[in-house]
Amino acid sequence: CFHNDVLLDWFKKMTPKISFGILLLIFYFFSVGLVLAASPSIYFEAPSPNIAPNSEFKVRILIDSSEPLNAYSLNLGYSPDLLELIGFDNSRSIINLWQSQPVVYRGGSIKIIGASLEPFEGRGGEIMTINFKAAAEGTATLNFGESSVYLANGKGTKVTPQVQNLKINLQSGGAKIEKIREADSAPPEIKILALTGDPFRPERKILGFLVEDTGSGIKETLIRSRRWLSWSDW
Repeated sequence: CFHNDVLLDWFKKMTPKISFGILLLIFYFFSVGLVLAASPSIYFEAPSPNIAPNSEFKVRILIDSSEPLNAYSLNLGYSPDLLELIGFDNSRSIINLWQSQPVVYRGGSIKIIGASLEPFEGRGGEIMTINFKAAAEGTATLNFGESSVYLANGKGTKVTPQVQNLKINLQSGGAKIEKIREADSAPPEIKILALTGDPFRPERKILGFLVEDTGSGIKETLIRSRRWLSWSDW
């Protein structure tokens, strides 16, 4: 066996190397932890970076996340002088509980708020598709404003996602897209319909429902009720 003095001398000589090795290990695991716990990322996907004027085209809003999410609050903007907003398509959206339909404000800003029954985790989750028309030549910008997503961890932890904005060149010689809207004759399908008690006002009832349409999504929901033989307005 080593004499105590010899062992102590060896340890003193090796301590800097051991410390450096430990620091490398700490840095490695810390870096891996940062990668695994990276913030979700939201971004736009267009059919081409160069699009001809008068084209109608789709822009998808997508999200990547390494952690499960179940609620979303997004603000985004577009160039209203170059892009004409035609409408929205939520038929492939990971969101199926909408606080409201997307709200469009003057000046080219849109608010999207919703949640999902099933948490999303992975890459390329579609939040919404926006249909635009190239109204004029120029460089159109789509960007994200203040936006938040929420972890499906039972606490509703708010997370600020990373964002990737997009520029599209609207110019002659760009991709000419003739039509984006397709005929959708299949009606929406009511998945869930339930009448439950109002927890705040026991004398009242709450009607809960979930409607899906895989063809073009749900634009709006109208409801009417009947009392005896008379129907209310939609």
